[in-house]
Amino acid sequence: MRASRLLFVCSGNTCRSPMAAAIARAAAEASGYDVEIRSAGLWASVGSPASGPALLVAAAHGLDLGAHRAAQLTPEDLEWAELVLGMTHHHVDAVRGKVPERRTVPVTAFLPRNDPRAGMGIEDPFGGTVAEYERVWADLEQAVHVMLERLAESPDGG
Repeated sequence: MRASRLLFVCSGNTCRSPMAAAIARAAAEASGYDVEIRSAGLWASVGSPASGPALLVAAAHGLDLGAHRAAQLTPEDLEWAELVLGMTHHHVDAVRGKVPERRTVPVTAFLPRNDPRAGMGIEDPFGGTVAEYERVWADLEQAVHVMLERLAESPDGG
């Protein structure tokens, strides 16, 4: 796997990026991929816990976000990461504006071209219902699994 340090980025780092990171860690561990995973937010309230619905949905899928605390995206994060995965094009553009040379793509970039979500953003469920968080979880789960498979299979990292 070429990209062994993955950074998931969203706005507040309490919903999408911590859920994506948890999914990726579990999938990488189950598949035996040697990968480090972090998440951060462009406008995070540092130290905030994962949102209540994110905790509930993660737990329903056997994962625990209880220890998660929101982190602000830092230059050190961007230096560390080999691949940055933004939840929306806005997140991708913001990262590219800071570090143009860092490989940064939407988390859905690895989905097959015929998938209508390929390259699209993951909606922000903040303030929404558990059902909305569940839909976001499902989208993230598919995108992350495909991304990890593509990175593992491709000598050039996808």
